[in-house]
Amino acid sequence: MQGFTTEQFMNILVKIVTREAVTDLSNEVKFFAIQCLTTLMDIFPTLVNALVNAGLAKGMANVMQTSIGFIDLSEACIKAFDKISQENPPAILKCGSIGIILEQMDFFESQVQDRIFKIIQRVARHSSTEQDFDANLRPVLPMLLMNL
Repeated sequence: MQGFTTEQFMNILVKIVTREAVTDLSNEVKFFAIQCLTTLMDIFPTLVNALVNAGLAKGMANVMQTSIGFIDLSEACIKAFDKISQENPPAILKCGSIGIILEQMDFFESQVQDRIFKIIQRVARHSSTEQDFDANLRPVLPMLLMNL
């Protein structure tokens, strides 16, 4: 492992997540890729911004939107969004994943729902401008209120 940098396989894992799913096996591979990336974010919190810049947040939002039947994959995405929200909440706000997460909230256990509310709380705190609020949070307020 000496000489094998994290950036070498980080970009490959992000490409796996952002690639369009061809079969159900693709969704399983995405699941494991997201789990690997979440573990990397646990070990190296400074890697979060590099992963966001590589397109991970937007890719996971697309994964959640297109793979509604794969609850484990969506839950892995939420765990990764939780890590991202701790380091870079505006990235989640700008990728439009809040609405997607709230649409699927009913399918998760209460622990995952608590995690979703913590993500939304962190993101809402970092909504720095009125434009951010109007464009990204106001449209999801009815869904948020229904889930409360």
